[in-house]
Amino acid sequence: MRRRVHALRPPAADARRRGRWSGGGLGASLVLPLAALLLAGCADSGAGSVDHLGSRPASPTTREAPDTSAAPAPSPVPDTGRDGAVARQVLARYSDWWRAQATAYADSSRSGAGLSLFATGSALSAALANLHRLREAGMVMQGQPRSDARVTALNLTSSPQTAAIEDCLDVSGWHQADAHSKQLRDPRQRLSRYVVTATATSTSDGWLISDLRQRTGQTC
Repeated sequence: MRRRVHALRPPAADARRRGRWSGGGLGASLVLPLAALLLAGCADSGAGSVDHLGSRPASPTTREAPDTSAAPAPSPVPDTGRDGAVARQVLARYSDWWRAQATAYADSSRSGAGLSLFATGSALSAALANLHRLREAGMVMQGQPRSDARVTALNLTSSPQTAAIEDCLDVSGWHQADAHSKQLRDPRQRLSRYVVTATATSTSDGWLISDLRQRTGQTC
């Protein structure tokens, strides 16, 4: 039976809603579980930039206008009890996942090994591929993304248990830069905020992000 959780955010999220993540909690490797670079560039890009990390570049002839329609809000569900406790665990791991990615992408010498502490499956594979693309292009990421995530559904009767996450990711303060000169190399055109959806899966190592999708044509 699927259970819906409405707009549940990590503790103190309202006080710093859409605020920048602090560096605290990023361990020796990657506490910034952003395991997949999410700068959404359009057709044209600056010299040396990496467009559409983690996705196939859009064709100028097929590019669609951003979808600004609002998705229906999930049904209200109390954020207390077992559901509330589980959702808070999921959101904490999701936040850690983005921090780990931001940490990994900021240093071209990192292997990305620490990303596996927060993600698995296609989410982990995409993050490692993004790290490789950045290294091959001689690029790093500077700054951090800002998140406003919520758990929209819990499935605690399945095996393994899963949770659905929806986020409005703000990358206006997260930039591609030359790894040596540190000069910014963002795509000339990009969405600064867009919808991200993710799936978290319960494992023997706790909740891990198992799938992450960027709706780069849908602003939020």
